[in-house]
Amino acid sequence: MVTSPSTQFAPHMRDYYRMGTISHPFLMYFHELNFRSRSVNTDGYGLRVSTDREGRIVSLDNLHGADCSLFVGGSTAFGVGATSDALSIPSLLSKETGQTWLNFSGRSFSSTQEFILFTLYRHKLGRVANVVLFSGFNNLTVFAAGKTFPVNLGGFYYWAQARKGLPDPYLSRFQAWVRSRLIASLGDTVRWRDVNWLDAIRYLYGIAPPSDECDERGSLYVPIKDRSAQKELMLISQRRDLENWAMVAKGLGFKITFILQPFALWAQRTATAVEAQIFAESAKTPRPQFDFLSGADGREIYKWWQAALKAMCAELGISFYNANDAVKSAPADEWIWVDRAHLTDAANKILAPWVAQRI
Repeated sequence: MVTSPSTQFAPHMRDYYRMGTISHPFLMYFHELNFRSRSVNTDGYGLRVSTDREGRIVSLDNLHGADCSLFVGGSTAFGVGATSDALSIPSLLSKETGQTWLNFSGRSFSSTQEFILFTLYRHKLGRVANVVLFSGFNNLTVFAAGKTFPVNLGGFYYWAQARKGLPDPYLSRFQAWVRSRLIASLGDTVRWRDVNWLDAIRYLYGIAPPSDECDERGSLYVPIKDRSAQKELMLISQRRDLENWAMVAKGLGFKITFILQPFALWAQRTATAVEAQIFAESAKTPRPQFDFLSGADGREIYKWWQAALKAMCAELGISFYNANDAVKSAPADEWIWVDRAHLTDAANKILAPWVAQRI
């Protein structure tokens, strides 16, 4: 069983750590199907179930084409930290608005995966009234994690694992074995279909046969040497995804709202005693992508990102709000964070009416 600073104070977080990840067509990965626990449950598609205004469980499995609204995003929107499905923000929104809200979120999802998830299951939905994109964090951390960035496509979590596990299917067993040993260091700079025993020995000793070298980047990847100076590169894929949402919203006639999700390093809120202990323990295991968003430089990145998202949304006719404002104004003694990115039940109960008022 996984233990972390969060599980010391919120034992139900073990349910979230226990839930598995599966390979999923087009999305790369998704949540375990039909997962069952006291805190979090998924349906036959891997979507977290929610509850309607009467407290009844709703999901794609039992929606039967009824009208609904969608809550879209990464793990914070998914509701990591909630003690039950009924206390996730989509479920609380069902009670606040009287509409049926489905949880269309994916842990660690980028904005592109969020949109793809919608396109995969749109045909199973009835009329959609509202879509809330409770997002904006994962695109930053994905950008911060790699040495290169696919500017026009956008990145996603677990790219290194996917790259290692999805070789050219026509490699020989020997070539596939060599690739599995060297992919982490050489990437696709090697023409793996041409590798022989002599080439393998050369590569192991750091001597690459010139004739076998190829350009793994082409026009796809841009080397990241200075993240702060190159941050504008993130906007291309983010804007494309917002444009896609805006076009679909216009075609299907639903209202779309973008809400920049809260993050402890952005909300600038004095931590409670419990939160301070959680943050202190978490700091003992550094995460480079969080370092990009911390300190004075991180605050500047946050200001820039918020302004950029707000401007893009304004151009596309998408309503924009910042949930960090709601968290910042919460009572000083309220326990908000189960870790730096995920929310407690109390925080969800604050955010649900705040969101409802803005849609």
